[in-house]
Amino acid sequence: MAYEWQPAWQRWRELVPPPDEPVDNDDLDWEFAQSQLNVRLPDDYRAYIDTYGVGYVNRLFLVLHPTTELAAGNLADVAEGQGEVEGLSTLLRPPPYAWPGIGPDRLMACATTTNGDVAYWYTDGPDPGEWPIVLRNSAGDRWETFEMSLVELLLGIFTGTVAEHFARAGWARQPIRFAAHPFTG
Repeated sequence: MAYEWQPAWQRWRELVPPPDEPVDNDDLDWEFAQSQLNVRLPDDYRAYIDTYGVGYVNRLFLVLHPTTELAAGNLADVAEGQGEVEGLSTLLRPPPYAWPGIGPDRLMACATTTNGDVAYWYTDGPDPGEWPIVLRNSAGDRWETFEMSLVELLLGIFTGTVAEHFARAGWARQPIRFAAHPFTG
């Protein structure tokens, strides 16, 4: 069953106006990026990056970008770093699936928060539209699996319908704002 992310994408675009000029998209080559990662990336993720580029949602969520030079925002750099043994040893509970990293059959980081939470795709299977999202809290003691796309997860978090701990912490609020550089100026 393929995800039906289009309605979520349309709703996200209504709630979160995209920037006039997405940051770091000038030289974005999806075929090259996907060949470097050894996976085809989900359509909703590619639409999100094409539309928004690099930036934060409500100064909290950073969707990782395949080609940015921003170290904390580069998809490959963060995904590789999430698989480092010394980092995994600090988690209070081991991942529910294959160890994090890049490639098929892994937990591959796709977004992070300024609090230290990480959202992963579980890259199980050839169709990225079927990959669930696994959300790990910053302490590493809670792993939640969501049978939805990344955009559906973002919409759910920021409208308060999934991952209620973000709503309790005050992050899931309206209006939802996207900013390429929210911590400057």
